[in-house]
Amino acid sequence: MNPLKDLRTSLPRLAFMAACALLSATLPDLAQAGGGLQRVNHFMASIVVVLRGASVATVTIAIIWAGYKLLFRHADVLDVVRVVLAGLLIGASAEIARYLLT
Repeated sequence: MNPLKDLRTSLPRLAFMAACALLSATLPDLAQAGGGLQRVNHFMASIVVVLRGASVATVTIAIIWAGYKLLFRHADVLDVVRVVLAGLLIGASAEIARYLLT
């Protein structure tokens, strides 16, 4: 094997890798996929806004239902606690999503 021939074939590869490293160091926007990450962040933030709105409605409905059952149906407190806890868990989903995003 001729070592000079191996050097000649690896030299273009080395130059290409050096050019890519230089471009990625000087133009970091190319390495970040041209703003695609911002679109994903915006999409996830809009999901969090929808979840927050739904959580307020869910907790409100659960508390209204529990109050109705306790006042007019004379339900046992343990029956009502399950619904209230489920409503609170669903209501906390927006905050759990916000925690996971930050």
